[in-house]
Amino acid sequence: MTQPKHYWGFDETDGVAKDTTGNANGTLTNAIRVPNGRVSGGGVVQINGSNNSFVSFGGGVGQFGTSNFTVALWLKTTEQHRYFDLVGNRTAGSHGNFFCLRMTGKHESAPAGRVSAEVDQDGNGANYIGVEASTTGLNDGNWHHVAAVRQGTSLKLYIDGKLSGQGTSGGVANIANGNPFKLGQSYMGESKFAPNAQYDDLCVYDVALSDQEISNLFTNGPIPPTGVQIKSLANGAVLDVAGGQTNPQTNILVYASNGGDGQKWEIQANGVIKSKLGNYALDMKDIPNFEWAKELVLNPINGSPTQQWTIGADGTIKNKSNGFAIALYDTGTYQVALVWYLGAPAKPYETWQVVQL
Repeated sequence: MTQPKHYWGFDETDGVAKDTTGNANGTLTNAIRVPNGRVSGGGVVQINGSNNSFVSFGGGVGQFGTSNFTVALWLKTTEQHRYFDLVGNRTAGSHGNFFCLRMTGKHESAPAGRVSAEVDQDGNGANYIGVEASTTGLNDGNWHHVAAVRQGTSLKLYIDGKLSGQGTSGGVANIANGNPFKLGQSYMGESKFAPNAQYDDLCVYDVALSDQEISNLFTNGPIPPTGVQIKSLANGAVLDVAGGQTNPQTNILVYASNGGDGQKWEIQANGVIKSKLGNYALDMKDIPNFEWAKELVLNPINGSPTQQWTIGADGTIKNKSNGFAIALYDTGTYQVALVWYLGAPAKPYETWQVVQL
């Protein structure tokens, strides 16, 4: 599962919403935290329904340009106002340059509790996409997960982990308005109305999550910045930097879990699997006279495609440059991680579980 570029869990007790994976802390205005909100021991943020109730994350968030992105959150409300924004950077009553998620409350021509997602480029509606969820009644006072995914010229909307609407345009909306990215305050309609609602686990990704990743996000939540272990489904051992060394091309072993930093990893939004030991990541090294396999090693992060990986729903971890998959190999003396051509279906020693720490 990809780690979000920005993640606000709203578990703090002061007036700042900490961005635990990025550098865009949010500021609460006429909003409060509610302890033990969605999950026991976890806080949520409460927007109070007034015209000046919101959380602002600043103008650095939401400037997506023409890049792919995903925005996801948990929402709980019984709001009946005609329609209102949930999150985004919209300042236009009609067409403009923005991204937003909004919901209908009690509307004369639309179902109650229907979420919609919009991207737009300018006042003429260039490259505009508006998607309405097929699932309605979400203002029922229960928690619901909402996610919008822009990938190229398409926009998808997910409700509670399932695809609920999608649309396309002739081009990609360039979203670069400089407006603050806000949770709660609406710029829709006759007044800047904010819903009476609770929010949790707001995530912004700079990639388009897949259907399976959205389902995983709904079920398991985002990967926390504290890191993960990568555990073999063959025997439960984990990827381990040999000797805890950070020399270039240090081999990666498969070793019993011991809690050391050499076994802790951070999965970044671009697919880089970064070591807890520092600015180093999983990479590949050629094996002389072997075209079907490579060594899995630790190298300084350098932006190479060989350091980017895709974690599949089947537990495989494939390199984006050649499709080779990480596998456990037993030398008879110790176990080492290799990267090789993957047959179908994948064997247990070619599959892994990402375990949150």
